[in-house]
Amino acid sequence: MNWLIAICSGIGMLFGLHFVIIGIAGAMKKQRFVPTAEPQKKFAVIVAARNEESVIGELVTSLKNQNYPEKLYDIYVFPNNCSDDTAGAAERAGAKVLFPDGVIRSKGDVLHFAFESLLDAPEMYDAFVIFDADNIVDKDYLQIANDTLVSGAHAGQGYRDSKNPHDNWLTGGMSIFFWMMDSLYNRMRSRIGMAAAFNGTGVMLDREVIRAIGTKTYTMTEDLELCALCALHGYKIEWMEKAVTYDEQPLGFVDSFRQRRRWFAGSAQCFRRYAFRLFACAMQEKNSAAFDMGVIFCGTPVQLISLVPALATITGVISGLICGDIGFGWLAASLAALGIAAWCAASLFAWFVCRMEKKLSLGMAKGIALFPLFLVTWFAANISVFVAGIPKKWKEIQRGTKQNQTLEG
Repeated sequence: MNWLIAICSGIGMLFGLHFVIIGIAGAMKKQRFVPTAEPQKKFAVIVAARNEESVIGELVTSLKNQNYPEKLYDIYVFPNNCSDDTAGAAERAGAKVLFPDGVIRSKGDVLHFAFESLLDAPEMYDAFVIFDADNIVDKDYLQIANDTLVSGAHAGQGYRDSKNPHDNWLTGGMSIFFWMMDSLYNRMRSRIGMAAAFNGTGVMLDREVIRAIGTKTYTMTEDLELCALCALHGYKIEWMEKAVTYDEQPLGFVDSFRQRRRWFAGSAQCFRRYAFRLFACAMQEKNSAAFDMGVIFCGTPVQLISLVPALATITGVISGLICGDIGFGWLAASLAALGIAAWCAASLFAWFVCRMEKKLSLGMAKGIALFPLFLVTWFAANISVFVAGIPKKWKEIQRGTKQNQTLEG
């Protein structure tokens, strides 16, 4: 049994070491400069929308106000499974509305219809950018996307910020997570020439990439699946740090838990579908992006493997209590000390991320102080996938700031 525990612990350490090494290497480099170019690339802006009447207008308005020539981009909203007037609100704000054909079960199905509809459109778009319906987009996003394409890139991910980080501890915790992804994941990889990762919104793909990787995705996390497909086909995802999208975080615990559970379920699907193909591609073609993405997908089984040492420790403690080798007083004191240390470490990490991203404020106090609890609930959401299985349906998430309520598909 000891050898099994040692192997499982070693796997977890190696998994973590991969990210630590990249982080240290990236911290020692400077960000690559991408020069400003004349506007020349034409974009199709794609927005999947399900019952988004209350927020879609705000997104479209932010897109209409881009510092980019109007003739070089079109805004398309794809209402699906709506019971409100999402389509009317989008049209009134100035977007073009297209209704997807067939059964739409996920955002990936909407993107499939959008790509198939627009790839060969008479407008001949150079690239596609994808946003969620509850977003607000910084006015310079399209110009920066243009600069990235002109510099030779084929895909890009923008900075994912938060609309409502101060609402409660859940929105604060989720905001810190995305800031961490921006800074410690995408920024560090970009600095050492590695590929960034798509993060759900603020995604850019040029026409060449879409034709190469195909328009269809099969998992619950189309963004991770698109990352895998880009890596397998040799397309590097560039980090567009100044192309900012403000995303809205769910307020309720049930919705936040359901969202994170869906993400992990999609990651599990991607592991089964792509992990071994990615590692094979990495070895055959010396593709660092494929290897990196394969490691990320391995986070799914690694979490399960990490339970082995934990369960062994718990079993040993219970056995010690029964045999009298461990006293209750000593155990309680040890658990309290360990818990306090772990809580402080996680909160300190959250504070560090906020400070690094210049997000420190009194409003973030709840998010920082309760970030350890946020992580515990995230781990529980992940483990629930192993217990209850992958969700069969894409369930609606109740969303909205304290001033604005909406639903996201």
